[in-house]
Amino acid sequence: MSDLIYIAESHQYHHDGKLWPHVTQVLRGLGLDGMEGVPKYNLEAGAIRGKAVHLACKFIDENKKFAWPNADAERMFGGYVETYRQFKADFDYEPIATEERVHDHTYCYAGTLDMRGTVWWKRLSDAILRLIRADNAERIPVVGDRKTGVPQRSTALQLAAYARCVEVKLRMEVNLNEDGSYVRERDVTFYTSPLDEKIFLSALAVFNWKNGGGNG
Repeated sequence: MSDLIYIAESHQYHHDGKLWPHVTQVLRGLGLDGMEGVPKYNLEAGAIRGKAVHLACKFIDENKKFAWPNADAERMFGGYVETYRQFKADFDYEPIATEERVHDHTYCYAGTLDMRGTVWWKRLSDAILRLIRADNAERIPVVGDRKTGVPQRSTALQLAAYARCVEVKLRMEVNLNEDGSYVRERDVTFYTSPLDEKIFLSALAVFNWKNGGGNG
C-alpha cells in the first residue's frame, strides 16, 4: 500500500513518518508466539527454511517458472512445496496476493500477510459457511498462513490481525510437510472465532503501553 513504507533491513513499518508495530512483533514481544525457549539454532534454521519455501510458493502463486538452485535445496525444501501444490488443487485455491504488506489505520499496526485469495465453496463444510455467513457465493475470500514448522496457537491471533486489515472473514493455516504428504483434515486448520481479533487488539494495547503508550 502506497502510504506504508517497509524497511526490510530492520523489519520496520513506517506510516506518515511514524513507526508502527507489526503483528509478529506484538505477539513475540508479549511471549504469545510460542517461541520462548526455542534454541537460537532452531529459530535460524526455521527462518532459512521458511524463506526458501515461501519464495517458491510465491513464484507458484504468480505463475512464474520456478526451479531449485541445486539438488540439495530441492531435497531439503521440495516436499513442503509439493504439499502446497496439493493444497491448492484440493481447495481450488486462487491467489489474489502473496507476501502482501497490510496495515490497519484504526489501530495503527502493520504486517506481511502470507497468502490472500479465494477457495471454492464446495470445499468448505456447511458449519464454516454458516459461521462466516457466506450465502450464494461460489468463491470464498480467505487469508492464510503457510507453516513449515510446529503449529502455534498464536496463528489464530496473527491471522485475525491480518484479516482485519483486508476485511476477510475466513482464515486458514496450511501446514506444509517435509515429506510432501497432504491430508486435508490434518494439514488445514480454519479459524472463525471473533475472539481472536479481540485478543490480538488487547495484546496490541498492552504492547503499546509497555513501549511508551503507543505509536499511533
